[in-house]
Amino acid sequence: MLVDKINLESGEEVLAMSRRHKFLIFLECFSLLLVAVLPPVLYFFVIQSTEIFIFDIDAYFPLMVYLYCVWLLGIWIALFVAWTDYYLDILVITNHRLIMTNQKGFWRRSISSFRLERLQEVNVEIDGLLSTLLDFGTLRAETAGHSDEDIHMNNLPDPKGLKAIIMDAALKHGAAMRPTT
Repeated sequence: MLVDKINLESGEEVLAMSRRHKFLIFLECFSLLLVAVLPPVLYFFVIQSTEIFIFDIDAYFPLMVYLYCVWLLGIWIALFVAWTDYYLDILVITNHRLIMTNQKGFWRRSISSFRLERLQEVNVEIDGLLSTLLDFGTLRAETAGHSDEDIHMNNLPDPKGLKAIIMDAALKHGAAMRPTT
């Protein structure tokens, strides 16, 4: 498992880990499925039912099958890229630090982490009707210096619950956070 690759310090334990909301990967896969069935639907319902072409379209059927296979290969690659991005984007909350892995394509990954002592502020943003109904949103955890180490992850399920876990771990760990008024 991916979390097993993280080197935990002595006494450090994983409190929670989260990926993007499953509905979003389902939506992406469903849209790719619709794009995959679009060419046969166009062929059978539009081209075969009308006589708008001045040439014999059936003579080019093997070429169209070949192009459709190339089309499906492109969609399969897009599906694999979407799944890889979903699976490898992960937020890990431990009792000592926050770790975010963000996969960017196949060959590039950024890993951000900071200790809970440096935690300054945790914000949650839930925008829109769908985000509110399915309870997903953006979590921002910032250090005092607003450096590149700040954690920012979109479309996390139950961001308020994750914020509560982070705040609880920070208070137990003795972070210098002050409540905002």
